[in-house]
Amino acid sequence: MNSHILAVTLQPDSKLTYVPGIAANAGMAGLYAVLGLGHLFWALRTKQTRWGFLLPFAEIHEAAGFVLRIILRNNQKSSMLIIAAELLVIMPTAGFMAFNYLVYGKLIETVDASGREGRYTLLPKVLVVKALLASAIIAVLIQTGAGGMLSSDKNNLKNLGNTLLLISVIEQAVSYGIFIIIVISSFVLVQRRCPAFAWSYKNPVMMVFVLMLGTSLNIMIRTGFRIIQYAGGRDGKLSTTEYYIIAFDAGVLAAANAHWLAYWPILRLDNYIAGSSPSQLHLEEVNSTPQRSYNDAPMYDDDVVVRRYAA
Repeated sequence: MNSHILAVTLQPDSKLTYVPGIAANAGMAGLYAVLGLGHLFWALRTKQTRWGFLLPFAEIHEAAGFVLRIILRNNQKSSMLIIAAELLVIMPTAGFMAFNYLVYGKLIETVDASGREGRYTLLPKVLVVKALLASAIIAVLIQTGAGGMLSSDKNNLKNLGNTLLLISVIEQAVSYGIFIIIVISSFVLVQRRCPAFAWSYKNPVMMVFVLMLGTSLNIMIRTGFRIIQYAGGRDGKLSTTEYYIIAFDAGVLAAANAHWLAYWPILRLDNYIAGSSPSQLHLEEVNSTPQRSYNDAPMYDDDVVVRRYAA
């Protein structure tokens, strides 16, 4: 058999903390490849929305990372391979988050028929999306720098790299936690202010809201796991046991992304917009607002006239 597969123990001068398993990593590589190709199919169907390619792009990188982890079984001293495998598995999460940020922006564009910025958001949509995307980019930059330190022969650099990764996932947890609050508030405001978007599983807008919250729960579980892992150090149980990483990082994120394989949000929202004009939705919102009758209106003009004549 190939020597890449036969290496099952840590080599004396290995830079790894454990030997990656074949079955687990091959399974994750295959799963992310399927998700990436499936989402690429949908992205090509909606290629006018270019950011739709972000999700399959990140998933294919994740799949490549797990392939490299298998190769590392017999290349345990290769700094370049270790850095590449580490980054390809860690960094795509920022892409998954960014995809949800952009889906949220499209959701608000769909429901904000009146064109009044902020009507269904705590903050202006453009500000929210740009700020969150910036936070995702910052996390990627920190992780890129940290990845190079993890393969160093110096323990102080390894520890610094681990600390930087901890900082990056804390930053991701804070920014994504804020995002979840914003999404929930928008969901409530849409329900209250526009009956055209009353809850129904047949309503694509509401379904995308709910699925986004479902994916967000998985993303927060993964981020919480990574915080605990990095806080425990390079020699901690979570960092030296592959099962936890496969289950609470790769597995949880794959389950989150699987939502969008069955219900591609860009296509669903585009079809909804094509079938319902924004002006029609706004008219439904206006018509749903209780209107005062003529008799209920205060007669300020008549009162002024009476006072003038009386004078």
